[in-house]
Amino acid sequence: MTYSIGNASKQRLINPDFNMTPGSPYRLTCPKCGGRKLIGSIASGNTFGEMIWSDTKHDYPMLPRPSSIQRCPDCGHYYFLDDGNPVNTRKGLFLFDFGELSFEQINEAYDELYSETLGDKYKNEVLFLWLFKYNDRFGGRQQNENLETCPASLADRRSVIIGHIFDLYTENTLLVAELHRELGNFDKCIELASPLTAGESFSAEVAKRIIDHAKEQDTLVFRLC
Repeated sequence: MTYSIGNASKQRLINPDFNMTPGSPYRLTCPKCGGRKLIGSIASGNTFGEMIWSDTKHDYPMLPRPSSIQRCPDCGHYYFLDDGNPVNTRKGLFLFDFGELSFEQINEAYDELYSETLGDKYKNEVLFLWLFKYNDRFGGRQQNENLETCPASLADRRSVIIGHIFDLYTENTLLVAELHRELGNFDKCIELASPLTAGESFSAEVAKRIIDHAKEQDTLVFRLC
């Protein structure tokens, strides 16, 4: 998980006013009950309107992608997209439902799917999907100025999830610094990010902006571009 431009996350928003070409849908099969569902695909799109956020979320409004975690409409269980054996099917049928989960659903999916025995790829998908959804609602990504009050139980869960991310990304100092800022550990954030500000790279600019927000004791995510 990096700040490199063009590294798309699997969570996308779709605006029907944008010009994109839908593709044939994917058929998924629930590994728990065998129930099937169809989700959309995009035959062509582009990265215009790209938004990169300080928590590393990338949004490409004209290039939506299916959620990496899906919910079975039959049994209600959650499963990873790859485990649903996606098959491109039924040409001529176009869907704009990509199986995106609400925050409440990804919170349930975390309870059902996450364990220490998961491979790093699946851990990454659960943890970052949860974090991105949390920041969509409570972390400043919403457009209105009236931020919802986050229940203490969810704030505690965020600390646990970020702790798991730390374990996965111990060498990604910039990401670790940003997550310390989001937790309110401003001194630790500045300590980690300060050596990364040298030079004119995109990462150096990110480090400088993270430090600026930490000095203001701001824990909300912010747009990088």
